[in-house]
Amino acid sequence: MLNALIIVPEITKGMKSLGSKSLLQIKKDKCVLEYQIDFLKSIDKDIHTTIATGFESQKIINILAKHKDISYIYNEDYQKTNQAECLKIFLEY
Repeated sequence: MLNALIIVPEITKGMKSLGSKSLLQIKKDKCVLEYQIDFLKSIDKDIHTTIATGFESQKIINILAKHKDISYIYNEDYQKTNQAECLKIFLEY
């Protein structure tokens, strides 16, 4: 089984009013993050995906609720740390 980590903890400085760029709608029914998940599933339908969240964590979880095979980790220091901290949390997880 393959494991994938998608890191989306950032606050996008130019897009604060729009929210996380991973939640931008490309089409009416899918956001960027859902396209990434679908692409991973096209590689291996049994892939286990973990989403590392920070900014707007609950909103991301709510939007991806229909995807039952996803785990979430939360970087509570996302404002002070970078993506390497998410990788560290994931490896400890």
